[in-house]
Amino acid sequence: DIASRRQLQQMQQQRDMAGADVQGAEAQLAAARLDLRRTRIRAPIAGHAGLAQVDAGGLVAANQTVLTAIVQRSPIALQFRLPAQDLPLLEPRHAESPLQVSLFLPAAGGDSSAADTGADTGKTMPGHIFAGAGVLDFIDNQVAPATDSILARARFANADGRLRPGQFARARVHVAAGENTLLVPRKALRHRQGEHLLYVIDGDDKVEERRVSPGGVSGDRRIILSGVAAGERVVVSDVSGLRAGMKVAPHPAAP
Repeated sequence: DIASRRQLQQMQQQRDMAGADVQGAEAQLAAARLDLRRTRIRAPIAGHAGLAQVDAGGLVAANQTVLTAIVQRSPIALQFRLPAQDLPLLEPRHAESPLQVSLFLPAAGGDSSAADTGADTGKTMPGHIFAGAGVLDFIDNQVAPATDSILARARFANADGRLRPGQFARARVHVAAGENTLLVPRKALRHRQGEHLLYVIDGDDKVEERRVSPGGVSGDRRIILSGVAAGERVVVSDVSGLRAGMKVAPHPAAP
């Protein structure tokens, strides 16, 4: 009670005005710090920068001027399409554990004989060089009707940076390592209304049409899961003129 109530109110108003001035100064400081941060452009991802599109001192506009392109190369993902008919073979195994994928790049100069030769046959593909092993981590939920295929993705460590975005490559998905697997040349398989057919020659040298269940691919051959047994004679040459029940004079194919 050393001052009047009026003096007290004046002092309280001065205090509140000073507090407002402090808040205004703090807001100006925050805006200045924000402006300062905007003078430094930081990449949102780690990766390799491409050619600079703007030199030092050049005028840039937010969300308009492209400075450079940055791509992530380690790890890197490969998108490719799988035949929809292979889904019953792939999905149960993929659900158990991620499937291994081998990646190949075309050999330099188009050398059709070039290939890595390792103990693992999964690292060999004629005309291509083995570029790394990865894991299948995604299978899409829709089949493309035009191609009867489904989108898949595999990820690769790419520690050496050999793979680059936009590059063409081939992938081999390792579904299972089976012994005594029955293989036939791909050209021997026929397709009709969603069925897979093989022509088999019986003991009387007559043509028999068989519906078969194909599996994965091994080089230029296709795995046959059921419909034909080991030791049966399968037609591997041109089958366009053959009909079921036709009598033929078969000749063994070259190894």
